[in-house]
Amino acid sequence: MALKIPNTPCGASFSPSASSVTNTKLLGRYCFQSLRVTQAGKTEKKPKRRWRAVSNFISNTALEARRAIYKKGVRVQLVSMNDPYTKLKPGDLGTVDFVDDTGTVFIIWDSGSHLGVVFGEDEIRLLSKAEVIKEQCRKVAATGRTNMFDTKAVFEIAIERGFTELADFIFMNTKRYSTLILTGELDYVE
Repeated sequence: MALKIPNTPCGASFSPSASSVTNTKLLGRYCFQSLRVTQAGKTEKKPKRRWRAVSNFISNTALEARRAIYKKGVRVQLVSMNDPYTKLKPGDLGTVDFVDDTGTVFIIWDSGSHLGVVFGEDEIRLLSKAEVIKEQCRKVAATGRTNMFDTKAVFEIAIERGFTELADFIFMNTKRYSTLILTGELDYVE
């Protein structure tokens, strides 16, 4: 335990276990240099602390790659998030809004939250096109406005709601769309 020595500039201290006094030279109004006075009366400088810069920054190439993958409007699913205060849980879905200069992917979550996924801390995955189409089919069915076999009506609702993946799929793959509605199965979409 160090004891304070009164009437010393910047508060010298004495440590009985080490039998040495640590003092700080006063330069102007500020404490400038720490010195250690040993039993023999010799003064030695304390070693300087060397601060190591910790770099969690993303490189420009990695940032550009991240921006190419997570474009605005892409659907993602949360895998993990290291934020104890969030109400999001793994499996939640959202739509990418933008990627900032630190590599954080800002997402508009289906739950209404607008929370970013931090580069190197949190993890998300892109939904496949088949998963997006299935999700959009469920949303169209939830409107209750049409029978899902009425491809023309489903196509119009998809366009109206901005479900371009579903609209393209119906337009280009009518037979596969019918199979999707009958079986609920859709393996791969180009």
